[in-house]
Amino acid sequence: MNIVITGCSSGIGFETVLELLKNKDNKVLGISRNKEKLSLLEGAVNSAQLQTLSLDITQLDEHQGTLQQMLHKHLQSVDVLINNAGLLVNKYFESFEPMEIDNIIDTNFKAPAAIIKFLLP
Repeated sequence: MNIVITGCSSGIGFETVLELLKNKDNKVLGISRNKEKLSLLEGAVNSAQLQTLSLDITQLDEHQGTLQQMLHKHLQSVDVLINNAGLLVNKYFESFEPMEIDNIIDTNFKAPAAIIKFLLP
């Protein structure tokens, strides 16, 4: 399978990539804004099955060309999308600033919707 996963540089996303790559038929394009942590993921698997791309999914409009190139080069087509990236502001709701709410909506709703739309045939 050809798989795209966002938010793969730590936590559940990181572990999901490790599990997916146990199947030698899987190819994974891992996306995260954290380039350093993506390097750790690459080092953990050291596999041609994995390609990574450092970009902020909330800025997909600016990076569509780069994403398209990576998809064409590494996967050709996409069978599975795992929208794992997310933003958590760990404080009481009444303490949220308007910009934090905007960031949560951009990261947790708008960006996944944009990636889905971008990947649709």
